[in-house]
Amino acid sequence: MRAAILDTAFYPCPYLSEKTARMEQFIAYTIGPEEHEALIAHGYRHFGNYYFRPACGACTSCIPVRIRVEGLSFHRSWRRLLRKSVSLDLRINEMPSIQEAYDLYTLHKMRFGDGEDSDMRVFRESFFSEHPVSRILTLRDGKLLVAVAHFDQVPGSLSAVYTYYNDRDYARVSPGKLSILHLLQFAVATGRRYLYLGYYVHDNPFMRYKADFTPFEYSPRGGMWSRPEKPLGEISFVPGESLLR
Repeated sequence: MRAAILDTAFYPCPYLSEKTARMEQFIAYTIGPEEHEALIAHGYRHFGNYYFRPACGACTSCIPVRIRVEGLSFHRSWRRLLRKSVSLDLRINEMPSIQEAYDLYTLHKMRFGDGEDSDMRVFRESFFSEHPVSRILTLRDGKLLVAVAHFDQVPGSLSAVYTYYNDRDYARVSPGKLSILHLLQFAVATGRRYLYLGYYVHDNPFMRYKADFTPFEYSPRGGMWSRPEKPLGEISFVPGESLLR
């Protein structure tokens, strides 16, 4: 891997209001699938070639979570949702136009009501820049784009990067959860061991849905994984040593 390590940065926390996030971050110029998989197993995330991991000291609320695919049984509610949405057309790695994807992303962002403006340049760099492990899942109703899930495919796992969708007109089929179910099915079909879901943040209502995908594993420390034995509001993540040093 060739990378440029960036100075540790402080940002307004994207997950918890009125908090400041401290990010360990770098730009990867070249990276292999195995190296990428090691990074996500240690709690790193990425948008395009920009990689980051929260290292906020006293606040340990961003919890990496993953689903072990082997032996997973689909809950009755999961199967019901898949049946309800059977009319939607699922495609893997069929690229939508960037404009229609961006329009859907802008619609999706409106649900957060945080006043954050979308930026086409940042959107393109985050989701449509060339990356060796990046893949895309789309759901359409006829020609209408309903959901887009960007994910990574590495030797032993899949990793959900970001999903945006039309929940204004398609709330009945829960397109966000539905996309994860399709990623789980794809993980089973391709023999992957895990599906990484990014961070669970207990005090952020938009992030709690990840706890519905039980049983899941979480990372109490970079590179370590276990089933939660405490209430979800009490689990925490400590990054541990950087893989870049």
